[in-house]
Amino acid sequence: MWQRVLTAALERHLDEVPWWRERLAAHAGAAVRLEIEPLPPLGLRIDANGRLLPDAAVAPAVTIRLRLEEVLRRRLLAEGAAVRTHVEGEAAIAELLAKAFSEPAPTLEHWFAERFGPILGLRLHALMRAGLAALRNAGAAISGNLIETLKEEEGLLPSRAEYERLQADAAALTRELDALRRRIARQASGTAAHK
Repeated sequence: MWQRVLTAALERHLDEVPWWRERLAAHAGAAVRLEIEPLPPLGLRIDANGRLLPDAAVAPAVTIRLRLEEVLRRRLLAEGAAVRTHVEGEAAIAELLAKAFSEPAPTLEHWFAERFGPILGLRLHALMRAGLAALRNAGAAISGNLIETLKEEEGLLPSRAEYERLQADAAALTRELDALRRRIARQASGTAAHK
């Protein structure tokens, strides 16, 4: 599923940067392998129109490696950190793809403005960015509080070995209780039979 989403995103980028398709069409038939850590690799093939089509069967002429975390941070949170992209393989295609990845595409802010109008679109984009920043800050605060609490309560929390020993003891007590209940039931039935 993620392969279709990623391919659609690349195609959208191609549509917004017209020279990209023209130059890629010159390399029709060449395969590209996209490795976005931690996702599984995506095999693509360049068609005669400069489109990228899913195709994992062909040996790649070019391999592109990058980290999903950096892409999302740059795209959604508009942080200025560059996305580290490692491109290797056939020089002409590698150089073309390296330029295409480094060339800025229209921003997400622009996309919202086009879809929802300049005022509402920009406000929706700002709201989304604020929500993502709040989630990131909340996650950092929760993890910080959890670490602090665990450090303070370290002596009160049982170790894994203590927990497993408690489980074993509870299981043994349950077995002994079941045996005791059976014995009481036998004695009660034996007493009732003697009356």
